[in-house]
Amino acid sequence: MTDGDGGGRRVSPSPEFMRPRVRRCSVPGGRTDVAPLAGAREAAVNGSIDAVHEAVRSAAAGLNSERVAIDVAWTGERGDPVTVSLTYEVPVASPLAGWLLPETVTLRSSATMRREFA
Repeated sequence: MTDGDGGGRRVSPSPEFMRPRVRRCSVPGGRTDVAPLAGAREAAVNGSIDAVHEAVRSAAAGLNSERVAIDVAWTGERGDPVTVSLTYEVPVASPLAGWLLPETVTLRSSATMRREFA
């Protein structure tokens, strides 16, 4: 396969597991899809769980940190997937919907990348 610009360079398609997968969701004050993506990138290149948590918390700076839960799942070796998930409890702010809806709504977002360190 070539890149289509006539230069003749070969472009190889990346396997599905190498592409970042993100489930998108946003709330006022922050996007819950950006934080797991930042964490997955950190987890892909760095083996430190503390660095992953710091990357997620930095990217989720607009969210209430007391309502954020972070989960990191990696196993195996270099080339295996690593998944970072974020769960955020959003309070329902509408007094009219208070009797219809629960006090909070749970948002979940995750990102998966290929592990690049051994």
